[in-house]
Amino acid sequence: MALIIGKTILQFRKEKQITQEKLAEILGVSTTAVCKWETGSTHPDIELLPVIADFFDISVDRLLNHDMCKAEADIKEQIIVGLGLLDEQKTNEALTYFAKLAYRFPNNLDVLQVYCHVKDTAAERSDDGHFKKAMRNDIDELMRQQQVLTAKMPYKEQYRVAGSIIMTHIKRKDFTKAEQMLEEVEPDRFTSPPFDYFSAVFWLEAHRGDREAAERKYFDFLKHHIYHHTLFTGQQYIYQNKPAQLIKLNNKLIQVYELFMDDISHKPYVLLALLHESNAVAYYKLDEKDKAKNELKKFVESIAHMPDITESCRNVISDRGFNGVLNSEDEEAYRFIKNTYENLQL
Repeated sequence: MALIIGKTILQFRKEKQITQEKLAEILGVSTTAVCKWETGSTHPDIELLPVIADFFDISVDRLLNHDMCKAEADIKEQIIVGLGLLDEQKTNEALTYFAKLAYRFPNNLDVLQVYCHVKDTAAERSDDGHFKKAMRNDIDELMRQQQVLTAKMPYKEQYRVAGSIIMTHIKRKDFTKAEQMLEEVEPDRFTSPPFDYFSAVFWLEAHRGDREAAERKYFDFLKHHIYHHTLFTGQQYIYQNKPAQLIKLNNKLIQVYELFMDDISHKPYVLLALLHESNAVAYYKLDEKDKAKNELKKFVESIAHMPDITESCRNVISDRGFNGVLNSEDEEAYRFIKNTYENLQL
């Protein structure tokens, strides 16, 4: 290990273009000490490792040349083993196993989250009120640890942990705490929230027993995910040379989007228009021109429901529509579709 640390120090010292003397001065050690580190004769005191890592702007793991990917894989394997104990109803063994795992990896979010799950399951399986209370207090502390760890992480990690904590509050029927956290993490229009946010909002209403509110949140969740542009552009790419399969998938999506015809954002009409237009091109490739014309009629009908119809038609046909699903080999199909569209246009 000493030799590995020494090579890393040598590498980053040269990258910073400083001498052994200068590094020794910065770290408050002798030049001889730095020289011995780099040759592998000795290694730095453990207290110096974070200081050296900070100076080179690297992690201590990198300084030690520790393989983080392998370590993460090892941790996941250990988590699976521990969950196996829980599945086998060996609750006490699972608690002991994850207590040791959390002690070894106190800053690993996966370990802390699964440890919460294990404690929650242990509480559910017990009839001892004192034990249940102790487990609940332990879970509260583990959740606080997770929030501290994610405070400086990217917002997606914060959402992931917040979602888990919110679901714990909902399960306990601590609806006030769940609502407070949901308000804190509610995304604005510039932020794309991950799955956990919409899922938690739905389950909050469901556990409260408010079916109407739960239904609204459920459809909010659906709308968020089915409107993703990859659902449309992805299939156009995958099935661009398989028109029959493309039509089949387009029709399934059309059925889904028709559930949201009353959506005030008008997104379903845009997507329906693009799907019908895509079907028109696909039918033309299959030499089924009557079906192609019928799809164009549906395309126009979808456009007609959108506000500012003329501008919308122009945008769809020029940027997001025909040119978006046709390639250079489809010029004939393009002319047929465009001419049909112009005859149908209101």
